[in-house]
Amino acid sequence: SQVRIEHAIGILKGQFSSLRELWTQTRNHKEMKDTIKWLYEEYEPDSAPVAEDNIDNSNDGIRGILHPITFSHFEEPQ
Repeated sequence: SQVRIEHAIGILKGQFSSLRELWTQTRNHKEMKDTIKWLYEEYEPDSAPVAEDNIDNSNDGIRGILHPITFSHFEEPQ
């Protein structure tokens, strides 16, 4: 399982070169929100999903932050 996760991260870093600059571990909701904000600032600053202000109190946790994010947010226009 750990190998699959590391492979997936490697593939993403190959696809999105600025991810190579991402040297952080996500340990809590704030760090996850900060990482997602950084990603959108790099790729799609105008189309970032709005994160809930009360995410720290929600039962969805990180899933609640990631749910609205798909690879379509990062696809190149045809």
